[in-house]
Amino acid sequence: PVREYDQPLVSVIIPVGPGHEELVKDALDSLEAQTFRNWEAIVVLDTVKITEELKSAYPYVKWLACMGKKCGAGGARNLGVSRARAPFLLFLDADDWLDPDCIAEMLEEWRHEDAIIYSDYVEKTTVHDPVAFKESLKKRKYAKIYSEDGNDFIIGSRSADYDYDRAIIQPDPKAPYIWNLVTSLVPKIWHDEIGGFDESMESWEDWDYYLRMAMAGKCFVRIPKELVIYRFTTGKRRHTASADTQVSRQLAQKLIEYLQSKYKKIEVQVCKCSGKKSRSSSVAAPLAMAAGAQAKTNGKNEMSDDDFVMIKYMHPNQGQHSVVGSVSKNKYGHRKKGDEFLVHKDDIAAFPHLFIALEGTVTPPPIVRRELVQPTAMVEIPVREEIRPPKEASWLSGVIDKEPEFNLQLIPGVTDQIAEQFEADGIASPDDILALGVDGLKAYTGIGEVKAVLITEAIQKIKESDALLKETA
Repeated sequence: PVREYDQPLVSVIIPVGPGHEELVKDALDSLEAQTFRNWEAIVVLDTVKITEELKSAYPYVKWLACMGKKCGAGGARNLGVSRARAPFLLFLDADDWLDPDCIAEMLEEWRHEDAIIYSDYVEKTTVHDPVAFKESLKKRKYAKIYSEDGNDFIIGSRSADYDYDRAIIQPDPKAPYIWNLVTSLVPKIWHDEIGGFDESMESWEDWDYYLRMAMAGKCFVRIPKELVIYRFTTGKRRHTASADTQVSRQLAQKLIEYLQSKYKKIEVQVCKCSGKKSRSSSVAAPLAMAAGAQAKTNGKNEMSDDDFVMIKYMHPNQGQHSVVGSVSKNKYGHRKKGDEFLVHKDDIAAFPHLFIALEGTVTPPPIVRRELVQPTAMVEIPVREEIRPPKEASWLSGVIDKEPEFNLQLIPGVTDQIAEQFEADGIASPDDILALGVDGLKAYTGIGEVKAVLITEAIQKIKESDALLKETA
């Protein structure tokens, strides 16, 4: 059975239009199969009816319906968001479904980057000329014919890496740029900030939605794994504005002109986006692998590495499930409440209520890490021009001098909250911050990889400029 949560972390919004009443079962079944369980499902019926039998089969779903008129995909998603309780949104079309690790992987990536998280995907499509089509498959990760007639393909599709500069000049009819599916993890506060989906658009409302996110300075991060299964042949709206027919070409041109006019009124915000791929999983140390397998010698667990502590697992969920260290990334195998096994001390410090150190072991000191909490709007970092500052009015004054009273917030990217954490840990100068490195900075609340790089680059520029001033003094 699927548990209902009073405070879900992710609201999955599924609009259902004509012809997708039965296909939505696959989408909901894929939700039930998620390894991350703290979600809610909101299904919005857009001029369609479903049977009571279907509703009773999925009692955990919050069923909504457009009242008296057709909402359209954008309107249906907005209606779903209006009833969402979670801080994160995941839009899922009724004819698509998710890989079991989709939500877990996206949330884990959010821990490292304040960004909209998207992934590669598997495309299910029908091809009428497979011989000619196979040539184009060389650029794909893989392709597999899965039907007897040889016309149906499963294709591993790679999403584009995010490019802020390309995104903010769209729509460009000569070089259109679409980097993600609508199925991306979005902070609800960002949805509200841009006003949600444009309900007036007959098509392309999802592209417009993410273009406006880009123009609002929001970053995107791609996970290079196929976490979404996308039915290419069942979607009808993608053909309404395309090159297929005279009518669809006219609508496409109309939408381009509409977007170009609308975007002229939007003030584009600057963002520091890396467009990077997901970080690689760390390789487990030999002891970590032994901890996962619970290797025993003479009836006792052996621990040759002081970084690991014997714990009792106290997760509230019933039954066994995969346990992965949120900090170390070590895989501890499938565990249930009450199991005893070795866990890295950083993972214990991150979740002390889940990993209870057994008597006779040393509990590690707490560490500072990012928590999955209500996302907040990104703080814009002013971009300083690459100019040589006047010697008598340098903005660097006092920044790199070894003085007792040092204002950490003179460094771009260092907020009040971050400065307080630095001071609590005795970090009192730019050199102290540089000594932490990017990985050390990411351990502080409010600092992801993009901001960590921004802070270190700013300090390096400060030191370079100061050296230049001393040379000309």
